Amino acid sequence: MQEEDAKSEAITFLTCLLAVVPLAERLGYATEQVGAYTGDVASGLLNASFGNVPELVVTIIAIKQGLELVAIQMLIGGVLSCLLLVTGLSASIGGLKHKVQHYNTANSSTLISMVLIIATFAGLITMAERYGAGFDTPQQHGMPGALAASRALAVVGMIVYIMYLVYSLGTHKEMFDEKDGEHDGGDEEPELSALAAICMMGALVALISYLSDGLVDAIDGAAEHSGIPSLILCALIIPNVSNALEHAVSIQMAWKGRLDASIATSVGSAAQLAIFFIPFAILADWVAGGYIGFGMEPILVGALAISALFAEIVLSSGRCTWMHGVLLLTTYGAIMGAFWLSASIAPRQVFDGDDVTIVRAAWVKSATVTTHNAGDVPKATLAQQQPFALIPT
Repeated sequence: MQEEDAKSEAITFLTCLLAVVPLAERLGYATEQVGAYTGDVASGLLNASFGNVPELVVTIIAIKQGLELVAIQMLIGGVLSCLLLVTGLSASIGGLKHKVQHYNTANSSTLISMVLIIATFAGLITMAERYGAGFDTPQQHGMPGALAASRALAVVGMIVYIMYLVYSLGTHKEMFDEKDGEHDGGDEEPELSALAAICMMGALVALISYLSDGLVDAIDGAAEHSGIPSLILCALIIPNVSNALEHAVSIQMAWKGRLDASIATSVGSAAQLAIFFIPFAILADWVAGGYIGFGMEPILVGALAISALFAEIVLSSGRCTWMHGVLLLTTYGAIMGAFWLSASIAPRQVFDGDDVTIVRAAWVKSATVTTHNAGDVPKATLAQQQPFALIPT
């Protein structure tokens, strides 16, 4: 890419990034207005769903452009952001006003468990690909195995999320309702009618989605011009901009003492991204003729599992202080630091007789490798492949 083109894309990336912030703040306001007509669980689900619309659009665009790794990295980054960063900020800032906040653990534990389910799927499939007798690569069209298992588990994941909606909004709704007197924020009268707020939300979502499209188009140039690894752009910067709604709404609710609604928004968004959007990406890529599966870079799988386990431990008591938020934020910082460190490690090839092990780095923007004994295996572009593969020749 020419230097001028890279600079232009970097400017576009930064412009879209900054333009999303005020729009997301207004979207948070409109969503809160609609939420005033519903209960806390439904309000949190509404906030999470509308907050994830830009990420859904970006995922579809990335898959359409053949940027499968970008889609997966961004979705996992979104899970980490919502589960650790947004929840941590909410607990910390809300804790400055309320010494101890109480919340219903039934919702938080259920939501975090769904994230852990996807981490389990990813861990098992990744280990099967690395250590099993055989696995799917783009060179092994139609082979049963890990790829087929990933698609089957993707369907299971989406069904589980639908069952959660029935569980939380229908059969066991009373378990998730906030108890009277549990917060001191007071009931506020909505400033907008439900219809006006919904129309406002729709318009803002359209604008944010358009800007998110620009982020995807400019990511290569931004990475090249800034020197920031694309893994960091995908897993850190883009998800946090897309999740600006969760930041604003969750913090506002926690500050007002409505921690149940805050957790339903942030952790609910993480669960939706994990158990619905990641499976959706796998199935959508299958329809598009791609090869996305639950087999991922081990560091992504580890980060997903650690975040879910740690969040469950921290949020299991039903009582929250600012210190709990600090712990979540520290964990998020450690994971992002590990991502940055891993991005500095160059991909390597290990030859063994007629086989070549290609250790792929998901952050590599483009690199072409050739097998030791190529045979009928074509050259492979790392950015278009699964994170790792053992390609027999």
